[in-house]
Amino acid sequence: MSIGAGELTELRREAERFLPDVCVLERKTTARDEQGYEVETWATLSTVACRVADSGLSPTERLIADQLRATVSVVVTLPALTAIDEEDRITTGGRTLEAVHVGVRSNEIIRRCLCSEVS
Repeated sequence: MSIGAGELTELRREAERFLPDVCVLERKTTARDEQGYEVETWATLSTVACRVADSGLSPTERLIADQLRATVSVVVTLPALTAIDEEDRITTGGRTLEAVHVGVRSNEIIRRCLCSEVS
């Protein structure tokens, strides 16, 4: 069964009504500091509606800056066709998340990202 463009647009519009929060999407870039050294910075891609939910996965541990830290996985739901890649950063409600997997489907109504939050 095929879905028409008008119906798909309406479904996307309806789905966005259930995205109660706002997030900032950022991508890692490099720039030069005053001494000419390369430094990593985050460039803002966009600000979009979103919903953050528990992923249902158990927290994992990983070594960050020589310290063992828990990594919590969450699912961030974004509007369909939102430009986001794995390793991009999502900031919302005082939380900073890293996109680990971006689910892209044909005729998508929403876009879901599995993200990690390091605490």
